Amino acid sequence: MGTYTPDLASTPGGPGSSAAAVAVADVREIPAATPFFGLSKASGLLTLIAAGTATAGHLWVARYAPSQAARFYVTHLRFHWQTLTGFTAAQELALAAFLMTGYSAAHTGGSAEDLLALAPDAGACGLSTRIADTTALTSGTHTIGKQLCRGSFAELAAGDAVGKGYVDEQLPMMDDPHPVIVLEDQMGILIRNEVLMGAAGVGRLTVDIRGYERLVS
Repeated sequence: MGTYTPDLASTPGGPGSSAAAVAVADVREIPAATPFFGLSKASGLLTLIAAGTATAGHLWVARYAPSQAARFYVTHLRFHWQTLTGFTAAQELALAAFLMTGYSAAHTGGSAEDLLALAPDAGACGLSTRIADTTALTSGTHTIGKQLCRGSFAELAAGDAVGKGYVDEQLPMMDDPHPVIVLEDQMGILIRNEVLMGAAGVGRLTVDIRGYERLVS
């Protein structure tokens, strides 16, 4: 294992992103019998979400807390925001993903769901997720690291005769030459709202995550 600082400004879904140093593995070395897991989950109808801080604006989290020594290798992470009802006034809408460490207490609120095993004999893994319903999640105990990727859109006022905006960001997939993110015990990923959502606006967040788990000897 080494450390890699991804140039996310040149990767799919990462324009303008801040790079973060993360542990990585070479995806070409995945054994054929490796158990894969995945999940796609949509939020409720979100509105009036606060601008992101250490405790505010948290919309989706993944927390890794394995029952034995192991690592989880994220091979794909995508988040998609769709504005469904326009804001009263024009504004920026922005979402960002962050790596978290020291994640000793989980977020609460919203809807929790474990990843689905993508093979019949894969069993369960130690990565669990939680997504907001109509309001943001309640923060857990964690340290938010540097930004992994960010997407934004200049949302026009509700009365403007134009299509509503969206944000769609992703970190590298299996066929991308870049390495994958590795989560160890008490690490996680956060997707956070970055700009206060103004009056009347409503939208929905969908997050897709896939990866595999390996025991550590």
